[in-house]
Amino acid sequence: GTMISTLSAILLGQNRSQIATGLHGYNGNLVGLLLAVFSNKGDWYWWLLLPVFVMSVICPVLSSALGSVMEKWDLPVFTLPFNIAVWMYLAATRHNIYLTQNFIQPINPSPNYTWSELNVPMLLRAIPVGV
Repeated sequence: GTMISTLSAILLGQNRSQIATGLHGYNGNLVGLLLAVFSNKGDWYWWLLLPVFVMSVICPVLSSALGSVMEKWDLPVFTLPFNIAVWMYLAATRHNIYLTQNFIQPINPSPNYTWSELNVPMLLRAIPVGV
């Protein structure tokens, strides 16, 4: 994802300082990581190369489009193209048998405490610690 995104940013003539700092490559890297996380296999497999390639090419295009809109308010784009690309992938693969999603579930459900079970002195001791 990093290599494809950086090469597509160079070919599209993106800002050289953003390419040099690795913004486009970082977006492509995040795309590759999260597509592997959301895959049903739970690990990397060869079929993910196609969506990683496509989404990594889309990231610099989105970055350029969002940059021209956001510069009016002097706001940075940062990793917003990565977020949009991953949401597009998740929306597109909702019912696809080859590119299925794996929804991450918590291992243990969080306990449901009531006010009567609350230990106020322990709570007050935990506040300065940050727990």
